[in-house]
Amino acid sequence: MGFLDILLELAMSIFSTGVSVGTSKKWYVNLIQYVLLLLFVVAVIYGLIILFI
Repeated sequence: MGFLDILLELAMSIFSTGVSVGTSKKWYVNLIQYVLLLLFVVAVIYGLIILFI
């Protein structure tokens, strides 16, 4: 349950920064957001693998 809570927290922070980024687009902000999103997706995939194995 703790792992899922962390993922949810991470997702919410990514989406909230995504909303605030919409007003001021800077390339490095977009890059950081993309990397965070990529890490989030990888974390979700690893989480599912761990749950099913």
